[in-house]
Amino acid sequence: RELQFIRYRGGTIDGYPSRLHYTSDYFFDNVKKGVWKNVTEEIGGEPFSKTINFMSTHPDSYQQLKDNPSFLAVIKEQEAEIMKRAMFFVPKKRVASVAAKINNGDIIGITTSIEGMDVGHTGVALWMDGTLRFMHAPIAGSKVQITDVPLAEYLLKIKKHSGIMVVRPIEG
Repeated sequence: RELQFIRYRGGTIDGYPSRLHYTSDYFFDNVKKGVWKNVTEEIGGEPFSKTINFMSTHPDSYQQLKDNPSFLAVIKEQEAEIMKRAMFFVPKKRVASVAAKINNGDIIGITTSIEGMDVGHTGVALWMDGTLRFMHAPIAGSKVQITDVPLAEYLLKIKKHSGIMVVRPIEG
């Protein structure tokens, strides 16, 4: 029930388009539901301005869109709504300077340079021995992995990573 609540628009499964496919949309919906706080701007984020349209421009990459072409119009509307929002990110070259403001357990969305996408990977902030690491959201069937290097260093090693968005779970 909890996964359904956080992964679907308004917490309700109503077909494929009700899933929160884009991470920035996933973050926005959960802030709206009052379970997360987006702290990206307050920790030093800057405006994130990008065209978000990967799904609608690559429908053949999604079996559900190929099987149900009517979903494409809904996805396009969702993408248009995402692009109306003020979004923020911390560029990867600045992550080390804001790391101390990121809490253990914060959810990290790694922004990407891939055209049409907002975030390419997500995981959890993990402080180990005074160093901010990144616990990867695993691929089904894989083990959870934690970066061997600090989050800032990890980001700098991967060209398509452009920075991070950060949300904080609200205890309740």
